Amino acid sequence: MEFYQFLYFLFCLSGQLLLNLSFSTTQLCRPIQSDALLQFNDSLTVETDTDSDCDPKMTTWKNSLDCCSWDDVTCDNVTGNIIGLDLLYSCLQGTLRSNSSLFALRHLQSLNLAFNNFCTSPILPELSVSNFSSLVSIEISYLSKLILLYLSFNDNFHFAPVSFPKSNWSKSLQSLTLSSTRILGKIPDSIGELKNLKTLELDYCQLIGSVPSSLVNLTKLTRELDLSKNKISGQIPRRFWNIEKGTLESLDISSNLIEGVMIFLVTLLRESYNNFPGKILFLATDNGFSGEIPSSVCKLSSLVGLYLDHNNLFGSIPQCLGNLTNLSYLDLSANKFEGTLPQSLDSCALLHTLNVSHNKINDTFPK
Repeated sequence: MEFYQFLYFLFCLSGQLLLNLSFSTTQLCRPIQSDALLQFNDSLTVETDTDSDCDPKMTTWKNSLDCCSWDDVTCDNVTGNIIGLDLLYSCLQGTLRSNSSLFALRHLQSLNLAFNNFCTSPILPELSVSNFSSLVSIEISYLSKLILLYLSFNDNFHFAPVSFPKSNWSKSLQSLTLSSTRILGKIPDSIGELKNLKTLELDYCQLIGSVPSSLVNLTKLTRELDLSKNKISGQIPRRFWNIEKGTLESLDISSNLIEGVMIFLVTLLRESYNNFPGKILFLATDNGFSGEIPSSVCKLSSLVGLYLDHNNLFGSIPQCLGNLTNLSYLDLSANKFEGTLPQSLDSCALLHTLNVSHNKINDTFPK
């Protein structure tokens, strides 16, 4: 009898151990990474008084021991490592310091800090950043497994070209979005080392100078290149068009100081996008392009959007534009075009935005 009681005791004990083991495997969060998140949380403040629409996601983090269950924290299902952190529009305020515990999360693949307010003392004051701005620390490159990085609309974030992350992201990073941050000068040559980039957004970054030749190394840039709303100057070098190999879906160079003759630009577009099976959105608004639009533009059958407004273009609008049957957006306003609208536009069944205002067009849209 005692022998059976002993067996029953062992059975219960083993069952409890199995339950504990099963329970422990569901706790994916690694304590050291949980502590790093909480330290990062404690280093910042949540400010909702100035913006009641933001979402203070981090305020709930201490309610559970398992950080993998916290709002906008993503963990690897097998290892329990934190691989994603989405703090978009989270009411955060403070400074991203060089010793931030955030940089200890070395398994991060996606980091989104967009639409916050990182603005107090500078991280690297020796680089003469004003005392209400924050220079993005080079330590962010320690996150060497990043695939997606979003720092957009942090107006007080600064990237100094001399310290822009280089080799640590050369193999992993596929999407870099720095819209409305400040890169303090020219487009960093080191961006050309991020050879697996598919998306690069550098709009509203206060960039100056010309497009660096190093961008030709971004041969996998297939989704979007946005250099708009800067002060990039000069002409577009021919080698620049090699970067997309006819696969870039959206190219935005609008609102810069770029110059060039339109026939040259269209020639480069044709060379890059001949037989391209996808759809193209091309924006060159508000630059210094001049000349006439050549009829060869009508062979860019993949165009869905063409924005050439606010340039120095003149002559007549090509009559063959109706060949662009995928065209949905056409803006040629604020140029010096003359004559009539092409009757062939009536064939553009998808066209729902047409703007030719502030020209010398004496006509109405074809019926």
